[in-house]
Amino acid sequence: MSTAVANLKSTQSEAGCELSLSRVAGTLQVLLAARRAARTIDSHKASR
Repeated sequence: MSTAVANLKSTQSEAGCELSLSRVAGTLQVLLAARRAARTIDSHKASR
């Protein structure tokens, strides 16, 4: 019984870790996209 509960807890913590990792990856992608957009805007301003 206790081993099943321990397995369930470890599975939950692994799922939470994967969830937070995917959230961090999504945040990084958003930051990179924003930086890329700002860079293209700066290049357009410089070209004028």
